[in-house]
Amino acid sequence: MAQRSLLQKQVQLQVPATVSKAESSFSAVITIVNNGDTPQTINSIRVSLVEDRSQPTNGTANSTESLQKELSVITDQDHFILKPTETKMLTMTIPLNLSKLMTEEMSDNPVSSVAAHILDGLQKTVDAMDSSSFEHYVEAVANVDGIALDPSARSSIQILKPGQIGASFRL
Repeated sequence: MAQRSLLQKQVQLQVPATVSKAESSFSAVITIVNNGDTPQTINSIRVSLVEDRSQPTNGTANSTESLQKELSVITDQDHFILKPTETKMLTMTIPLNLSKLMTEEMSDNPVSSVAAHILDGLQKTVDAMDSSSFEHYVEAVANVDGIALDPSARSSIQILKPGQIGASFRL
């Protein structure tokens, strides 16, 4: 009996339109639907926050290159089976600000506090020196048993500096 693959539209992703770098993390809601006529085994779900950076090449503004970098990756390894017409919804927490996350989760450990402070200082230095153009998106991929092209969904997200309201407004 051949398995019918999940279609790309059957993985849906919901993330906030904007999130502040001051936050330690944000939530992503992944919905997987089996519209096929056979059960589908989902081996894992991988969610990543990706930075797509455009920067001039050879010092000219007319020519740019795009560099993609995964800033954060979360994988849920829980296997489950979706029956035909069944829907499963998962909420995953995506780390955003490593220094704040370390401070929140390991507040009792003075070494972690120092490491978090150093990471925060390094991030501020990099942010101040970088003139690249950034775009961010979140991508969810469901690893489905028996198919070559795993279904996925992608959603843009704007990452704001602390105190920033939008692309050109500040408090």
